[in-house]
Amino acid sequence: MARKKSKKLEKETRRLVEGIADLTKKRSDGTYKFRTKKKKVIRRIKTTCVHWTISKGREVPTVTQDNENPNNWRCVICGATFPIRPFKKVEDHHILVDRLLADINQFQFWGVKMGGDAEDTKMFLKLKTLLPRYRKVQRNIYKQVNKRQEFEDRKSHTDSLSQFDSYTGFNYRS
Repeated sequence: MARKKSKKLEKETRRLVEGIADLTKKRSDGTYKFRTKKKKVIRRIKTTCVHWTISKGREVPTVTQDNENPNNWRCVICGATFPIRPFKKVEDHHILVDRLLADINQFQFWGVKMGGDAEDTKMFLKLKTLLPRYRKVQRNIYKQVNKRQEFEDRKSHTDSLSQFDSYTGFNYRS
C-alpha cells in the first residue's frame, strides 16, 4: 500500500520556517537556542515566528502547553501564548473583527484630522483591506479544525477501514 505524501508547505512559508530553523538550535530539554548573539536578528526571528520549525525535512511545532494556563500553548522560540482551541463559535470572532474595523475607521478619521503622516494612513488602509481577508481565512481554518476534531472523535466509533473513506485533506484553502 502506497504511503500518502504529506502536503508541502507553500514556498514562501517554507522559506520562512527554514530561515528560523537555520538560526535556532533545539536543546535536549525541548527549548531552542539562538545561533547568533545579535539582538536585531533575534528580534526579527521572534517577530516572524510562525511557531514551526523544520527538523529532518519535516515540519515540527515549537509549542508546548503553557504551565501558567493549561488551555494555552506557548511558543518556545518567541514566547507567544495563544489558546489551543479556537472560539466555540466563529461568529464570536467576527464580532471582534467588526469592532476592530470600527476602531480602525475611527482612528483613521481622527488621524487625518490631527495631521497623521502618510505611513499611518497607509497602515489604516492596509488593515481595512486585510481584515476582511483575515475573517475569511480564519473561518476556513476554523471549519477544518472542527472537521478534524469530529473525525478524531468518530474514530473510536467506526471500524478500522471506514475511517479512510471519510478522511479528506485538511487544507483550509479548498
